[in-house]
Amino acid sequence: MWKYIIIGALVILLFGSFVYFKNQDAMVMVGGEAETVQTQFQNSVKRLVDINTDKTILTYADMRTKHFEGVSGELRSEKEALDAENTNVQSQIEQTDAEIKSAEAKLDSLRKDMELYTTEVAKLVGRQVDPDNLDAVARELVALVIEQEGPRAELEKENRTIAALEQETKRLETVIAEQKKLAQDRQARISPEALECRVSSVDPSWGYVLLDAGVNKGIVIGSRLAVMRGEVKICELNVTNVESRKSSADVVRSTLMTAEQVRPGDRVIAVRNTDK
Repeated sequence: MWKYIIIGALVILLFGSFVYFKNQDAMVMVGGEAETVQTQFQNSVKRLVDINTDKTILTYADMRTKHFEGVSGELRSEKEALDAENTNVQSQIEQTDAEIKSAEAKLDSLRKDMELYTTEVAKLVGRQVDPDNLDAVARELVALVIEQEGPRAELEKENRTIAALEQETKRLETVIAEQKKLAQDRQARISPEALECRVSSVDPSWGYVLLDAGVNKGIVIGSRLAVMRGEVKICELNVTNVESRKSSADVVRSTLMTAEQVRPGDRVIAVRNTDK
């Protein structure tokens, strides 16, 4: 009995081994199940890598589009600000040109009045008038009138008139020179050299300050100003807006002293070309 059982068990064992080795051969042979599974695994990994690559490319494209949209918006805003600033500067230049023309017209009128006074006085004393040398003629006429007998009060009046005209002429010439200089400074975006004002308030979060002076002291949009504390320059400012008696400016960060900040009450002066 036991002999048949043992023989049966051996037969079953041999048959199982035969089936096992056959399946093993089928799995490891070319084109077998193992190779098929490995190929499917590699294909899945490749698809996953491709999907991640596509996601990365799409994300980069989206970020790049948003970046350029932001840069374009900033450039458009900057261009609009510059256009508005240029319009304001052009308006100031036109106003200055009108003031220069008005002063020149008044100067010409005063010169004509002076010529008229000189000619009339020359006729009274029989002196020939030289149009190219009216100043010398005027001085000679004064000397002649003093030597001659005549109403001294009239002489003094004419003398005062001539002196007043000369003084007014010099004053207008000075005004014209100042207006021309102001026009040149405005075109060059330079505030007056003698400018001095104070910081009225500071906004540290936005990096700009308010000044207690504007058009009344000749501050020009786009000019550079220096913030002084004593004789030490704390930083420079770039003027961004000017009103009649106040103006605003941005702090130029690259010029700000280390561990310093602009404070209300700080003195502000102009920065000339030699200081830049």
